[in-house]
Amino acid sequence: MGVAFQGTSVLSPVVPLFYILVPAVLIAWKSPENLYLQNPIVYLLTFGSISARVTNRLVVAHMTKSEMAYSDASLLGPGALFLNQYFNCPIPEKTLLYAVCVYVLYDMIKYCRQVCLEICRHLNIMLFTIVPKCPPGTGHASAPEKNGGGGSNTKYMTRSKSKVKHH
Repeated sequence: MGVAFQGTSVLSPVVPLFYILVPAVLIAWKSPENLYLQNPIVYLLTFGSISARVTNRLVVAHMTKSEMAYSDASLLGPGALFLNQYFNCPIPEKTLLYAVCVYVLYDMIKYCRQVCLEICRHLNIMLFTIVPKCPPGTGHASAPEKNGGGGSNTKYMTRSKSKVKHH
């Protein structure tokens, strides 16, 4: 038995995924240039990136318990391909597919960066930043020695002053 949260159905995440799947099939099927058969890697990369972006949005919406709009900026790509076919391809389909692929990849990277920065801001952590720690009692950060030795004033890497006799 499924449980509905905030007045939504458990089937509601299917709608954004259909917004990707249906245009992908229709565009491939109706393409006069056999877009899918001539450029399968770029075609699958484009629609795979769109579905990854929508899936990321679904996960973030679920984890934050917030609502998610069905429309998405990455759906402009399939919309452009669909409208191009509707108006008898005034723009070559291959050129438009490459442009849409670049746009969708850029949009996905921008979204992932934005989510990472928001999480870091919320948790008060710095992303991809390493801050050197000050040794106790110095009050300032000293330059680390080569190979991470830390010098003689580190408390973790001290050498014993006793001498060992060799026989």
